[in-house]
Amino acid sequence: MKPEKVEFDSLIWSENPGAEERIVTRKHHSGELIEIPVVRIRGAKPGPQLTVMSGMHAGEYSGILAAQKLVTAVKPEELSGTLLIVPVISTRAFMERNMQLNPVDQKEVHFIRPGNPDGSFSDMLIDTLFELVKDYDFLIDSHAGEMAQALISWVPVPMWGPEELRDKSLSLALGFDVKYVEPRYDEPSIPPLCLALLDAGIANIWVECGKNGVPTESDTAIHFDGYLAALRTIGMLEGEPARPDQQTLRGRRSQ
Repeated sequence: MKPEKVEFDSLIWSENPGAEERIVTRKHHSGELIEIPVVRIRGAKPGPQLTVMSGMHAGEYSGILAAQKLVTAVKPEELSGTLLIVPVISTRAFMERNMQLNPVDQKEVHFIRPGNPDGSFSDMLIDTLFELVKDYDFLIDSHAGEMAQALISWVPVPMWGPEELRDKSLSLALGFDVKYVEPRYDEPSIPPLCLALLDAGIANIWVECGKNGVPTESDTAIHFDGYLAALRTIGMLEGEPARPDQQTLRGRRSQ
């Protein structure tokens, strides 16, 4: 059964425990249609709210596959709180295999700040995404190297705002089995979307794992296992969170 398509302004979730799937739509003034697939899993017990999202860029397949796996792995009866999963943010770019930039307006959506729905297609896309997640407590944004990008897996952590919020953001990163965790303290090095999330009180990280548009089992597992560790860290799932060896990266970087 295909998920129900729902206009952005008409989106309503059930208050009962369970999993619901929607394709959220919003029409841009150019006539182009934004479509974002969303799954919300409401737990049987109260608790925090976490968003896991991926597919901001078309070729970041390891995170996309991990997010899809999370949809069926987390059971409402085992969950405390609410989990929102956005497997593919940039569906238009994904379907056209358009690397890095949005094919409608050629913008890099990772560096757009929400709040301008009357702007370009990408502006509305990011604004719509933000409106979907703005009431959540935590957010993990999965990325990878696309078709022409090779990278060493690492997790940047935006260390901006109150100390408590910084600590919460850092705690999300500690369960990812990557070599480096990179706290970023200088505002220019933090993407505008991440800053907007912090301004809204949402602890967040982005994960870079995978390269050359090839979703290996090991890279997909790093994303997925990191999600489970984060869910355990913030008390949404029972069990001890994984704590793999990591190094702190400071200074030199290419992104």
